[in-house]
Amino acid sequence: MIKIGNRVSLFNNMGKEGLVVDLKSIRITEYFTGGSGTNSWRIVVQWDDGSKSVEKISDVMRID
Repeated sequence: MIKIGNRVSLFNNMGKEGLVVDLKSIRITEYFTGGSGTNSWRIVVQWDDGSKSVEKISDVMRID
C-alpha cells in the first residue's frame, strides 16, 4: 500500500522519483452485476525536479 511520505517512481518512467504528499479518493460510478465498485485512489506526487502531479495509484510503485 502506498502511503503519504513514501518515495515512488512511475512504471513508465523509472528515472522519475518523488514523494507522495496527498491521497485523493475518487468515486467510481460503474455498476456491476453484484453491485457497485469501490472507490479508487489518485495520489499527489511532489517530484524531485520540483513539479507536482496527480497520478493513478496503479501507475506508480514504491521505492524501498
